[in-house]
Amino acid sequence: MKILITGGLGYIGSHITHLLGKKAVIIDNGVNSNLNFKKLLPEAKVYKKSLNYINLSKIFKNHKIYAVIHLASYKAVGQSVLNPLEYFENNIVSSIELLKAMQEYKINNLIFSSTASVYGNKNKSPLKENFNLQPLNPYGRSKIIIEEIIDDYCNCNPKFKAISLRY
Repeated sequence: MKILITGGLGYIGSHITHLLGKKAVIIDNGVNSNLNFKKLLPEAKVYKKSLNYINLSKIFKNHKIYAVIHLASYKAVGQSVLNPLEYFENNIVSSIELLKAMQEYKINNLIFSSTASVYGNKNKSPLKENFNLQPLNPYGRSKIIIEEIIDDYCNCNPKFKAISLRY
């Protein structure tokens, strides 16, 4: 069985992919990375494509995917303030497309890469999961919205298991 890593050519994704070796399948459009993946991740199957239902369906048809590690998103906080609608569209819509494809292909395990920026800057470290959510920018807000969508989907589908990591 394989694990799909969305955004698998970025910093975190490439390290996870390296550890997974032949079990890794990556979809990444290359917006946040120019990694020489053929040299650094020779065992991974890489799809240099946008994260959407059509591309995901092709991957899910061709690979026996057990779980997804969802890292793909626009991530520059400053740019999210300048282009909030672009951030919402990219981050939220691609996540919904992922969930739709996972539902269609009965893939019920998800790790979502959220962010500690959902807490804002009024809390001191170490941060706790029960702190109030107070994002200061559209990037952090998009991550909260995705977490809520995932939570709602989990509540409606008891077979679906997900965790959101706020690092």
